[in-house]
Amino acid sequence: MMSRSHSSRNSGLSSLPIFGRSLIGLPPDTSRSSASAQARPAPAKAAQLKGDAALVGLLRKAVEAASDDDGWAPLAAVGNIITNQRPDFDSRSYGYGKLSDLITATTLFEIERRGPGDGKQALMYAREKRRAPARRPRRATVTVLPE
Repeated sequence: MMSRSHSSRNSGLSSLPIFGRSLIGLPPDTSRSSASAQARPAPAKAAQLKGDAALVGLLRKAVEAASDDDGWAPLAAVGNIITNQRPDFDSRSYGYGKLSDLITATTLFEIERRGPGDGKQALMYAREKRRAPARRPRRATVTVLPE
């Protein structure tokens, strides 16, 4: 006859999600969630994000690649492009839970929500902010009048 202690019987169950643990009468395992909350960095400021040339280049290229003729790119497509180019990329490493929050925080892009209607969730689009054209110094205009 094999006897098992309560702890050995539940040892493999600690990896169950919280809802799975509660279904079988175990308390939620909060050790993982508190550890991940402590490891999450504080959100980076716009100046820090703009100073990260690799991040800025990645975001700009992804938005450009996914954009339409007006420069608007669906964030879902931007995210797919980034994932394909850099599978290790994670907006949480910059302190933002979502790509949309990271892109907004850079202040380099305009963000627009478009509701497709019919009760469907709004889609988010990004476009690089238009840069003001460089001002050219005005040249003095000389008008020669006929004599």
